[in-house]
Amino acid sequence: MFCPDPSLNRLIGALRLRRGMSCLDVGTGSGPVARLAAARGATVVGLDVRRGEAEVSRPPWRHNLFSCSGDTLELPLRTGSFNAVASRYALHHVSVPERAMEEIGRVLAPEGLAGILDFVSPSRGEAGDFLHTAHDIRDGEGEVRYPDARRWRELFQEGGLLLVRVEARLVPCDVETWIRHGDGDEETLSQLKEHFENAPRAVRRALSMEPLAGAPRRFAAIELLMVGLKV
Repeated sequence: MFCPDPSLNRLIGALRLRRGMSCLDVGTGSGPVARLAAARGATVVGLDVRRGEAEVSRPPWRHNLFSCSGDTLELPLRTGSFNAVASRYALHHVSVPERAMEEIGRVLAPEGLAGILDFVSPSRGEAGDFLHTAHDIRDGEGEVRYPDARRWRELFQEGGLLLVRVEARLVPCDVETWIRHGDGDEETLSQLKEHFENAPRAVRRALSMEPLAGAPRRFAAIELLMVGLKV
């Protein structure tokens, strides 16, 4: 989901990084998490499935910032090799999230922290189905799936992580910007606009859409910051 991100400092702060620690950034993309973690003095590895996406190891922190390519479901890294693992807006793209969380737990050292910043499916099924259908139209069928809050808790447990912090935040999203974030053609854009215009009233309320009738201009996504302790 494409929305403004004022939560980056909270994610890195929750990991209590300091000089001499090691941190893995899963799904690093262009590297905003990895760069901030490196600025805190940690030695950071930014991992992405595509090598070209993981080009984060350049000045000014080349000495403590590295990149690698790898599958989140089978991390090419040693067991217990990181003091912290971070992931921002990445795990909703993973086909088997429970396997990804198991791998995150595996590479964490004892008493290490895993910080996940991602979106959560609304607890009301109709609203979650609405968002997933919108993603299917925009991004391709099955490309994005948001667990609900209960499932996120289960995923941490399955990764051997004790959930020690959960913070929820409503993130305002502009509908037109969200629709055009994908690479769709005019037909796809038209489908998405129709999908939002036809949103049932219950969905509009659950997603805090404005206005409640006609073509919505804004909606709110639920963002979760979750921190787990390796036990």
